[in-house]
Amino acid sequence: MTEEKALIEIKEAFTINGELNERYYHTLGVIEKALELNEIHNLKIPKEQVFLSAAFHDVAKFLDKKSMLEILDKYFHNIYQSLLEYPSIWHSFVGKIVAREKYGIIDDLGMPINSYSHGMRQKIAIISALIHEPKLILMDEPFVGLDPKASHTLKNQMREICDNGGAIFFSTHVLEVAEKLCDKVAVIKDGRLIASGTMAEVKGNLSLEDAFLELEE
Repeated sequence: MTEEKALIEIKEAFTINGELNERYYHTLGVIEKALELNEIHNLKIPKEQVFLSAAFHDVAKFLDKKSMLEILDKYFHNIYQSLLEYPSIWHSFVGKIVAREKYGIIDDLGMPINSYSHGMRQKIAIISALIHEPKLILMDEPFVGLDPKASHTLKNQMREICDNGGAIFFSTHVLEVAEKLCDKVAVIKDGRLIASGTMAEVKGNLSLEDAFLELEE
């Protein structure tokens, strides 16, 4: 399917009672951001593949409840009962099936995430967090599993997000990274907060690593 055809199809899917729903414009933003992140993180996924996957990620958003339940029961029968408790996420499961059955989208981005390497899964998790451009992000050891180029790219993105008014809370055992990136830092030992403040307040004239070792004593 061409990109032009895909845009026509999703426009039709998001036209409700003769009016174009704002979800269409949301999807255009997701497409743009997905293409940008694919390039920034050097994922080397073909542009067309990224475009189509982003375009159809929400294609089942407005499918009627009866149709969604039928698809869930048919294709996800092993977790069907569990899914019944979370109707807000039905469309994410159903969308993959609709994209394949109705629109012929069968690319590898439909593969389970656990089929990818650890580093690729980490990149996907980061992209998932960044793609909607949130103002507040929580990250747990975000650099684990990333190659040097990906780590460098992520550091630049984190700095850019904060410079543009966002905020990022992240945990790390790599103190050199925290020292270079963070405006404020907190040190936790045995579940207790033992120091917090601006970087200058916490480390003084020492490196953050040396300051941490002193706090450990």
